[in-house]
Amino acid sequence: MEELLSTTLKKYRSESAKGKTLTFAKGFLKYLTKTKFDSRYYAFDIFLDRPKKLKIRKNVTNRIITKDATKIF
Repeated sequence: MEELLSTTLKKYRSESAKGKTLTFAKGFLKYLTKTKFDSRYYAFDIFLDRPKKLKIRKNVTNRIITKDATKIF
């Protein structure tokens, strides 16, 4: 599973392609769980989660900017 995850993240550039590939793999594990009656397949699902991205925090000032509502209309 780790090899599949690392290969997928290296091979595809777009987030959409990465997501589709990993979602297909998770779906296949779920299918194997149902057809083989073995829940160990679905347990590998957690190894296919993509790494979380760090969000860029924007600076916020303590100033409040207002506009005159009468000039809008």
